[in-house]
Amino acid sequence: MSGSARYQLRAAAVTALQALTADGEPLEGVAVDYGWSGELRTREEIFLGETTGALSVPVFHGPATEAAPVTYDDRFGFTVYILAWSPGQTAQVADARADALALVVLKVFRENPTLNISDDHTHVVAALIAEQRSIVRPSKEGFTGQVEIDVSVHARIAGPAEPSTP
Repeated sequence: MSGSARYQLRAAAVTALQALTADGEPLEGVAVDYGWSGELRTREEIFLGETTGALSVPVFHGPATEAAPVTYDDRFGFTVYILAWSPGQTAQVADARADALALVVLKVFRENPTLNISDDHTHVVAALIAEQRSIVRPSKEGFTGQVEIDVSVHARIAGPAEPSTP
């Protein structure tokens, strides 16, 4: 997969979660998207929020070569949002379902924290769950449980001084 470490890890996260939406899988019936569509389209959705972080690219150096690549660090984070809308149910039911979906997301990252991101230039040094928040909100017909999982990543890139684009 080409692109920046940020793009690669986000795309791999969505791909790994979408693979679990097939019939008989733990996220069957859950909409998994790269970003928020602007509205709750199904009763259960998982999507990624913005990516932020520090990019440390050396700027005063000679040109990168195969023998002497430019190495830099990319430390960033992104949020995975999990929504579970429970019409006609209690706040506890909505919260419990959002929590159950969050456990599936956590398992994906726990079992493969780098999501197999590696190529000739990118190496994920560390990826971890930095924080998790749970929120329950009333809606017109019930409650929406929401879990936010912050993923923190440290990637080291060796190669061109400018990250490639997908």
